[in-house]
Amino acid sequence: MTESTEFRPAAVAVLTIALTLAASVAHAADGGPPLKFSLGGGVTAGGDNLVEGSGAEMDAGRGVQVFAGAEYWVAEPFALQMNLGFQIDRRKAAGGTLRFQRFPLELMGLFAVTNNLRFGAGAQFVFGAKLRGSGEASALNQDYRHATGRVLEGEFLITPHSAVKLRFVKENFTPSTDGAPKIKGDHVGLMYTHYF
Repeated sequence: MTESTEFRPAAVAVLTIALTLAASVAHAADGGPPLKFSLGGGVTAGGDNLVEGSGAEMDAGRGVQVFAGAEYWVAEPFALQMNLGFQIDRRKAAGGTLRFQRFPLELMGLFAVTNNLRFGAGAQFVFGAKLRGSGEASALNQDYRHATGRVLEGEFLITPHSAVKLRFVKENFTPSTDGAPKIKGDHVGLMYTHYF
């Protein structure tokens, strides 16, 4: 075996390793490892009035939402995402204040159309939904049962680490009091997410 034929397998091995490392570096620069974590927040609007007939107004889908989560790229262009959030709205009412809060847990599937545009769909499980009033509005206190809703969203990635989302959530809230009517909590939301 000549020196040149002995050199070829070593050169191929070195070239293969170099290309593999270059591909992994390019993937890291384009968004990093398959598992990412996220923090975000935004505003939501919509839903029926939770206190209809009381003279006050508290929409079931309105408020500020913050969340933390994780995302796993199964295989491009598909990813799975899970977020746990806290959503709250606080309003003045005659003789006091009203506060509606809940903890949404979301499980989403995402599809990347391009490097910057993704669409997602999934389920939202809402825990700890409650309406609390102070002063004269304390008579409006109400707890709600766990709810399951549906989420559709579009996400635009400004950079590999930051994105804005426009979303629609369809859900209903059922008071824990028997016989009380369901309240529609459908809403739209505008969110900012930071991935790391």
